Amino acid sequence: MKGTYERFRAVLHDLGYHYNVSTLARYSGIVITRHQLRQALSVTIREHPALGVRLSGKGELTPRFVRLEKIDLDKMIHFSKVLPEDELDKFMSEQHSRGFDISATDLPLWRLVVFESRGDTPVTDIAFIYHHVIGDGKSGLAVHSTILRALNSHSLHTSGEPPLPPTIGGQKQHSASPALVTTSKRSLYPSLEQILSLSISTFTRVSMTLGPWFRYWPRKEDPGRWTGAPHHVENPNITKVRSIRIPALSVSRIVARCRTEQTTITPLFQILIGKAIFQTINATEGLRCAVAISLRRFIPLNFGYDDSVMGLWVSAFHLDYARTQLLSPKKFWDQVRGGTQKVRAEIAKGDKNLDSAMLQFIPDFRTALLDKIGQKRENSFSITNVGIFDGDPPSQSETDGKERLRISDLTFSQSAHVNGSALNFCITSVKEGGMTVAITWQEGTVSVEDVERVAEALRRDLLEVAE
Repeated sequence: MKGTYERFRAVLHDLGYHYNVSTLARYSGIVITRHQLRQALSVTIREHPALGVRLSGKGELTPRFVRLEKIDLDKMIHFSKVLPEDELDKFMSEQHSRGFDISATDLPLWRLVVFESRGDTPVTDIAFIYHHVIGDGKSGLAVHSTILRALNSHSLHTSGEPPLPPTIGGQKQHSASPALVTTSKRSLYPSLEQILSLSISTFTRVSMTLGPWFRYWPRKEDPGRWTGAPHHVENPNITKVRSIRIPALSVSRIVARCRTEQTTITPLFQILIGKAIFQTINATEGLRCAVAISLRRFIPLNFGYDDSVMGLWVSAFHLDYARTQLLSPKKFWDQVRGGTQKVRAEIAKGDKNLDSAMLQFIPDFRTALLDKIGQKRENSFSITNVGIFDGDPPSQSETDGKERLRISDLTFSQSAHVNGSALNFCITSVKEGGMTVAITWQEGTVSVEDVERVAEALRRDLLEVAE
């Protein structure tokens, strides 16, 4: 495994510090049979080589990807009954608190959970859960896009097969389609080091390498900054989830308002989340925000690695906020526009002085991570916005009376970080549809009551912007 960031992600999983990423999509419009899903998943596995690998060398400094020749879909797809809306957070919490069996020699680093609805409108919820070592947040959207395109490329209502049945009593169900699928023969995606220059200034190298990671470096911590409970490890480490759903009409109004104010969605969230935390945690005077940034925009076009492929190309930048700064109502949109300028400045830097690139100067990830236990966290909250899912837009020839599946709702979330922010905000939306914000945190880092207050304040403020 050549990628430093991949090795870091492998160690996080092995320590139980961060298990996975998830994208839960609602497929609407036509009943999907088990046979059709198998066929679509077979196409998807052949399309994305990262779905056909496992990890070897657990606990070693240099873990390795091992290619699997075939995958048994009976071991990868788990069927269940309809997922009620009020059970969504519990389901995601369970999934994000469970990793992958790295010792298994026949299992890849992902799983699929399928929920079938028997309501009047044909709906199938499909959760794709994957190890962060094989993909970033946009990778989950890429996989669902491939599944959707594969399903829409076949006749979905002529097979005569019944809808997807749930597993009964834990017994395997029989199927007419073969369970073994041949994996992709394509090359695995390249690491950051292989496609970007990742240049780092001497000042950045010293300050970022020694500052955050090594316990003997003199720290200048802000005693007034809230970051939840210090880094801590439980057995097991539980991820808690609280999701917020914003309806389509409100989303369109929020986007329109942002355009009027010459800003974008992510900076708006930076300010609204900061306000919500300040309103909830009265004792704090400062916050630090980590904002994830996709590095795909910097990859040369000749590589062909756009948003349609799986890969791990992401970094983050940081912002500091003071209570008096964010709680001034007269300066609200000025603050949001300031956040927009910061995002643009980070993008303008290109692949220079990236957080992800700094990992190459840490000789032993395991030791560095274990040394942080008991120390104060660096960040109060983090934001990952994977953007708008456009799905499988039909061509002109496919719009004439043909029924098609569409993804009408999407939830992106990830495990809490033992080594990271107190609160994580995962944002995604569907084109011309609603928006979901999934808040995740490690149990014991923030109280459920405080998260509930932050969530409600954020939801209220978003709807207020829409009005």
